[in-house]
Amino acid sequence: MKRMSVTALLISVMLAATAAAYETGKGAPWNLSAAVKEAVEDTSTNQEFVSYEYKGFFVCDIPKQWSINDGTMQFGLKPEEKKVYGIYLYGPSEADIPVRISVHFYAEGNLLHKSMERYIKAHSQPILGYVPEGSSYGPVQEITIAGRKAKKFEQKKSEFVGSRSLLPDPGAKDPRVYEKMARKVYALEQYIVIPAEKGFYVLSLRTPEDSASLFQPVFDRVVNSFKPLK
Repeated sequence: MKRMSVTALLISVMLAATAAAYETGKGAPWNLSAAVKEAVEDTSTNQEFVSYEYKGFFVCDIPKQWSINDGTMQFGLKPEEKKVYGIYLYGPSEADIPVRISVHFYAEGNLLHKSMERYIKAHSQPILGYVPEGSSYGPVQEITIAGRKAKKFEQKKSEFVGSRSLLPDPGAKDPRVYEKMARKVYALEQYIVIPAEKGFYVLSLRTPEDSASLFQPVFDRVVNSFKPLK
C-alpha cells in the first residue's frame, strides 16, 4: 500500500470531519483542534520507522510518515560550506510551534560552533544569564549513546506568536487602532551531544510543551537506533 504523507493525512482528516459535520446537521463549524489532535496521536503512537543512512555520517531509524529536509532544500550556505551535515524531520502538528527532530554532524572547523564544549555552553545556558519568565534550563547530564559518553540537556522556552493589529468599528467615534499583543506559547527542547574523532553529533527534539509526551517516543527511537559513522 502506498504510504500517505503527513500533509495528505491531515487534509483527509479535515475533509472527513467537515463531511461528518454536514451529515449530522451541524454545518461547517467543527472542532479542527480535536480532529487534528486525533491524527497526531495516531501517527505518533502507531508510527512506522525505516532505517536511514546519511551520506556516510550516521545511520538511524526515522519515522516513515514525517517529512525530511536533508540539506538539499535550504537557503544560505550548503552543508559542505558550513561543514554541518544532517537532516531535519518534521512531524504532524497544528500548533504554533512546529514539531522537529534534527540529527547533525558538526565537522571539525565548521562555521557554527568551534567545539562540542562551545555548543553545549551556547545551548544549555540562557543568553547573558537572563531567563525569561516561564522559561527554564535543566542541568547537563552524562549519558551513553552508541557506546560513547554523551551529554544531554533540556530547556523550556517561551515565545510570542500571532501578533496582529485590530481596527476599530468604522462607525465608532474612536479612530485609534488597537494592537493585540502576541500570545505566549512554550516550546520544549531536548539536546543530545555526542563526541566524534573530528567533530561532534547533535540530536535534538523541539515540540510544543502541551504535546511533548506524544513525540518523545519517536525521538527515543531515533536516539536509540543512532549509529555514528565518524
